[in-house]
Amino acid sequence: MNAIPRVTEAERICLGVFVFWGKKSFRCVNLSLVSYLSLSCNPYLRANAQSALPPVTVEAPSAQKRLIPAPAAHSQSRRAANMNRQREQQHSLPVAPAPAPSPSSAQRANSAVSGYVATRSVAGTKTDTPLLETPQAISVVTRQQLDDQQPQTVNEAFRYSSGVVPEPFGTAAHYTDQYMKIRGFAPDIYLDGLKLPPFSSTDPYFLERAEIVHGPASVLYGQSSPGGLVDLASKLPTDKPINEINFGGGTFDRLQTSFDLGGVLDKDGQLLYRLTGIGLTDNTQMDYTKDQRIGIAPAITWRPDASTSFTVLANYINDPGLGIYAGLPSLGTVLPNPHGQIPTNFFVGDPNYNTWKREQTSVGYSFEHKFDQVLTIRQNVRYSENTMEEQHLYVPGSNLALSADQSTVLRYAYLDNINRKAFQTDNQAQLDFGIGPIQHKVVAGIDYLNLDIHETTGNSLALGLGAEPSINMFSPVYGQAITVPPIQNAPVTRSDQVGGYVQDQMKWNQTTFVIGGRYDALSSASNDMVAKTNSSQDDHAFTWRTGLIHNFDNGIAPYVSYSTSFQPQIGLSHAATQFAPTTGQQYEAGVKFQPVGLDSFVTASIFNLTQQNVLTPDPNFAGYSVQTGEIRSRGAELELHANVTKSLSMIAAYTHLENVVTAANPTTDTVGKVPVGVPADSASLWVNYTFNEGKLTGLGLSGGVRYVGETYGTATNVWGVPGFLNTPSIVPSATLFDAAVRYDFDKHWRVSLNATNLFDKIYVSSCTSGINCYYGFRRTILANLRYAW
Repeated sequence: MNAIPRVTEAERICLGVFVFWGKKSFRCVNLSLVSYLSLSCNPYLRANAQSALPPVTVEAPSAQKRLIPAPAAHSQSRRAANMNRQREQQHSLPVAPAPAPSPSSAQRANSAVSGYVATRSVAGTKTDTPLLETPQAISVVTRQQLDDQQPQTVNEAFRYSSGVVPEPFGTAAHYTDQYMKIRGFAPDIYLDGLKLPPFSSTDPYFLERAEIVHGPASVLYGQSSPGGLVDLASKLPTDKPINEINFGGGTFDRLQTSFDLGGVLDKDGQLLYRLTGIGLTDNTQMDYTKDQRIGIAPAITWRPDASTSFTVLANYINDPGLGIYAGLPSLGTVLPNPHGQIPTNFFVGDPNYNTWKREQTSVGYSFEHKFDQVLTIRQNVRYSENTMEEQHLYVPGSNLALSADQSTVLRYAYLDNINRKAFQTDNQAQLDFGIGPIQHKVVAGIDYLNLDIHETTGNSLALGLGAEPSINMFSPVYGQAITVPPIQNAPVTRSDQVGGYVQDQMKWNQTTFVIGGRYDALSSASNDMVAKTNSSQDDHAFTWRTGLIHNFDNGIAPYVSYSTSFQPQIGLSHAATQFAPTTGQQYEAGVKFQPVGLDSFVTASIFNLTQQNVLTPDPNFAGYSVQTGEIRSRGAELELHANVTKSLSMIAAYTHLENVVTAANPTTDTVGKVPVGVPADSASLWVNYTFNEGKLTGLGLSGGVRYVGETYGTATNVWGVPGFLNTPSIVPSATLFDAAVRYDFDKHWRVSLNATNLFDKIYVSSCTSGINCYYGFRRTILANLRYAW
């Protein structure tokens, strides 16, 4: 029999807190929390919980219930998950032999995945959890998929995922990852579990994987879009040597290079590193614009023992050129124009004025320590700074901007210089324990976000200044004199968000029940010395979710869930009252399928999502808003990832979405109308085949097709332009084809060629009004030569 170890001071405090809570304040405290505290605070039970052979059973005198230590939790942190697997195998205690796993069953969340099938995720639960035990739709883009498809932006990485409109603004707004839509709403973007400041961007080459949590996720992340969120996982240090360098080029005079290096730094294997970098330049699809990027992402991990990991990550991205953001009239893009179609390379600005550049820097760390089989703690911290300088000419959203003969447009000047600083931390405790037949995985945490924004803006239209020289869209003349508008606003905004959350994943046999809640407190203050305005705002919100999923022996797992969200709305009504946060609720049901013995995963879901407190124009006071709007999004999603054979892999997705405005100011004429840029139907298919034997060994062929259904181009769903008044504002659907070919000469050299929009279809991604439409990407070809050692 093991001797009872001496009680430490920390354990005395822990036990004292437990006794105080149990006897005085929290008599109805959740049974799972009480059981954990009794286990973790009692040194005798803690000591035996670490002795896996034999398992310890504690009998209650009356109920004769068993308190069973949980198996070793799959609870690696986001950044430590992809480096601990080999180490744990070397130090783990003996266990009974398990059945042979399927090819993807031994994964860790956020680790490298061989092929297209991910079976685990951190984003949906903040714990390393099988997708088959997560009652919510989650899409995962693996590193293998990124390598095969070669997306150049995060948005492009989700072209083959369900529920997503990855590029609603086409070539005009690929400078930020936020300009996509999930279930009809713009998502928030997270990197390694921490939120990225607005208008940030991450290079896909820096990522190990990219995930989408479909539907509200405020219960774990705080203020969040009701449609879902994107969580990106950085490439992390690894004990497996990684060395590669790439050289590439392509259409629009593109040149790029990248490298990825990693491995062990010391003989004991305690220090690991990763160094990833990229540089590129191209002239883009539009004249007089460039995409340019220089980026580097160093990371180092210290793991002094099998239970502790500390990873420092830094990231620097400098974008001297960010293309252009400007819409074009519908007359000449979607609708006929007497002069023909506006050229897809038409530049609405002027090289004498247009400037768009950004610089991003971040540094942070991820710490994890596993005390025993019960308690694991984590802390993720990041400081980031984002500076963007922007000057551009734009076409105002009015039909008066277009000349009577529909050949020229008016332009106005705009400038915006922004500096954003963000500090954030997420502190978690994960508890893995059992009560009778029920295994609990509890995660509790407190996160904090501080955002400091300094901004200066100028807008010649808003200031009542005259338009800049007009431009002929079919015979443009550049080099004209452009007047820089004076500074109009210079707000300094500071905001703080603190949130506390608790979630319990309870597993009984093959059924998992998830329930969680969160409370957030937010405050913000803005001071504009130019506009002479001051404002402050405080918001509070409680969000929660629950879900149930059951795993049948044949790999089928039906599930149901309910989740909520909130998003602050900054500003005041005409009555000088602050706006309340929008609220969202979603009911979701579906089935997940992971066939036994096959390396594939299928998710099918249906959902009904509603967002309230949406801002809509005040019917009585022009220039003000009221919160009487409501949007409902309901639909179905289907997504398949399969490594069919050693040679054949595929991805398929389909989305049907009914997005509609259910409440608004009656004068807007938008009730019952579909929001702009949201297709009712979209579908995609990607197939990859690699020759692994015979004379063609090393050859890989891939092909894909993407269908984006028609959308509405105005909020009223009818055109308001001359000659087409009250005509349905339909933006036609588009079917696009992609292809790739690659050849591995040996284990060192690979040459690849990727083509998107292979047949060079000219199409419009979306319109937001009769005067603002956006072309999609034309055919883009990228050749790459990789050397690995």
